[in-house]
Amino acid sequence: MADDRGTRRLCLAATFRDRLMGLFSRRSSDGVLLIAPCHAVHTFGMGYAIDIAFISREGRVLESYANVPPWRLRKCSGAYAVLERRASGKDSSESSGEDRVVGWFKKGDEVELCVRK
Repeated sequence: MADDRGTRRLCLAATFRDRLMGLFSRRSSDGVLLIAPCHAVHTFGMGYAIDIAFISREGRVLESYANVPPWRLRKCSGAYAVLERRASGKDSSESSGEDRVVGWFKKGDEVELCVRK
């Protein structure tokens, strides 16, 4: 999500509690949450759908799910991290029968994950 200045917010969930709570504990609905390490996401107790992208250590999107409703579980073998955000609108210009989410990742996309110590 971008604000009026074009700034995008990415929050890192690195502690056990932050990873467990995910977006459920976030006050703001803006931005993307990076959960690392992580290979499974739940939407138990959430009141809205989310978009999910599972990322490998090499930065490849292994799986991407759009508009995952509450009370669901998604997991991906081989995933190192997960990007998640509150679900947004669908792009109706896609010609395939699949839902394509505006500005979201699709399987095969590359993401550069850089952790500095």
